[in-house]
Amino acid sequence: MSKEINKWADFWLDREIGVHECGFVKLIDYMGGDSRVVEAARCSLGGMSKPTSSKEDLIQFLMKHRHLSPFEQTVLTFQIKMPIFVARQLVRYRTGRINEQSARYSTLPKEFYIPEHLVSKDGVSIDADDASIVISTMEDDQDETARSYEFYLDLGLAREQARINLPVSTYTTMMWQMDLRNLFHFLEQRLSRHAQKEIRDYADVIGYLTCAVAPLSYAAFTEHVLHSVTLSENEVKNLYTALSEAGLNPSSFGLGV
Repeated sequence: MSKEINKWADFWLDREIGVHECGFVKLIDYMGGDSRVVEAARCSLGGMSKPTSSKEDLIQFLMKHRHLSPFEQTVLTFQIKMPIFVARQLVRYRTGRINEQSARYSTLPKEFYIPEHLVSKDGVSIDADDASIVISTMEDDQDETARSYEFYLDLGLAREQARINLPVSTYTTMMWQMDLRNLFHFLEQRLSRHAQKEIRDYADVIGYLTCAVAPLSYAAFTEHVLHSVTLSENEVKNLYTALSEAGLNPSSFGLGV
């Protein structure tokens, strides 16, 4: 078993991909890739024997039938700069390993996130005039907060207390490491159209870099998870009935009740 060489992933190492005005995602390290997933799968069969199917076919089989533990053998490490409220959606995935910038031991930059597009609680775009007022108010609030933060620091207040009034729109930076199996779980949820736009913007870049590291695995993930549909038991029964009434054989579609 040798270290996998991936020229496309290596190209992206330590290159910042910008997100919003001040944020970024950067791939800083990776271990393994598609070959490591395949080697792990074959190991479970008792050895590293020569495959009887292609690497792509095996990975497709693993993802389709949810044999997911081999994907844990590939690990990616990112550096991410994002607003605190977005970061809090990242840390919900407890399988990730995180080291975040400490506002107790360092001074945070006076950088704040302002959304480019505002929506109402019903998901409808806010009128342009109203949006302009909201954004202007946000900017005023952030400017005042930044001045207060600087004042507290100049006064000699400890950083751990000077930070207290900073808003969740403040940018933070973290190192985030996750294995491929759990990274796919993150992407499944945060690339969903139901996810908040800001975390989707970061997930788009994380997904792109994940594809660079393990393109065959990512292709299987998009086919069998991200762009697939899950049916409930009743939905399967209704589909079975509809196909039968249309003179089609439900078993040819993989359906059985």
